Amino acid sequence: MKKQYPLAALLHLREFRQDKAMHALQGCERKLSAARRGVKKAVNTHEEFMDWLAREEEIRYQGIMETQMTLEEVADFKAGLLTIRGRESRYLEEILKARNQVQVCETDVKKAKSALLAAQKGTMKIEVHQERWFALEKLDAERAEELEMEDFTPLKNDIFGESLNV
Repeated sequence: MKKQYPLAALLHLREFRQDKAMHALQGCERKLSAARRGVKKAVNTHEEFMDWLAREEEIRYQGIMETQMTLEEVADFKAGLLTIRGRESRYLEEILKARNQVQVCETDVKKAKSALLAAQKGTMKIEVHQERWFALEKLDAERAEELEMEDFTPLKNDIFGESLNV
């Protein structure tokens, strides 16, 4: 009869923790991927805004060329341009937020990797112990079988070559 490994429950727990750490790492990697896409999107949005801003300024300047304007109208024109340029800071803030999110996610991935490695080491220790335990159990079983065989040695033949077991 084969004995059950005494640390089977602990091995099961370690495997569960390892699986949980693996799933956590995968989740962190998904979040990191999404954060990197967010940076690309924020940069693209900023570039699109800057292209639009250049076109808008050109259109506005073309609209006032060769036009008589009072100082107040020029000041209003400049204020309008500054207002439009002020929107750029929002786009730059979004880029910074997205980059910070990437850094946070990268840190989370590193932590998740180290947690997974620790869980794998713990599981591996128990698995190595299990292999050694089963090897020792096999040796013990073989020794016990040999002892049993020693107890049941056949009777020797008598001088006439006939077995006495009959």
